[in-house]
Amino acid sequence: MHRCLALCALLAASACASPGPGFDGPSRQVSVGEYRFAVHTKGKRAQALRTNMMWIPDTAEVMAAAVVAVEQTTGCRVPVSRVSGDAAIVRMPITCP
Repeated sequence: MHRCLALCALLAASACASPGPGFDGPSRQVSVGEYRFAVHTKGKRAQALRTNMMWIPDTAEVMAAAVVAVEQTTGCRVPVSRVSGDAAIVRMPITCP
């Protein structure tokens, strides 16, 4: 029983900063204000995974910080009207020069 609980805890923790389907490459770590993100890109799409622990983070603030994080790490623009996600994972298209 203890082994099963330990394995479940390990699997849950390892999935926390894992990119979604299609985002297989390495991430770039970036901090924006009080938020830390792992930024993953694939073609014209990006994901920002919040990696720091917070008690009830404000979703709008997280999403705004995630846009800044993606723009800083990629050098691309983000059409803000097409950003989606929640306080943990923010998905967005990117427009690169």
